[in-house]
Amino acid sequence: MIVVKWIFVIILFLIIITPISAYGYYQYQNNNLEKDTYTYLTEKGYNDDDILSIETKLEKLSLFTAEVIFTNEPNVTYQYKKDNKQIIQIGPVREQEADYEYKHIE
Repeated sequence: MIVVKWIFVIILFLIIITPISAYGYYQYQNNNLEKDTYTYLTEKGYNDDDILSIETKLEKLSLFTAEVIFTNEPNVTYQYKKDNKQIIQIGPVREQEADYEYKHIE
């Protein structure tokens, strides 16, 4: 009977700890990517006034992605990701004219 109680306690513990750990990992990765993207952009010469927002999202292909919107180009979202501990720009997202000249493309 004691063995059954221990098995029940271990299973209950795993059921509670697994989602909490997954959520904690997700939050850590998002916060870390947001901070690293901001640091990368400021090292590239951008000021706080140049950056309208930085949001991190979970994407299918690149997994954790930072979406940056610049103040002078509020209708374009630039996507960044971390690859081998370096921030790289994936590219801009815009759903309008094809011959648009992007201001912050790398």
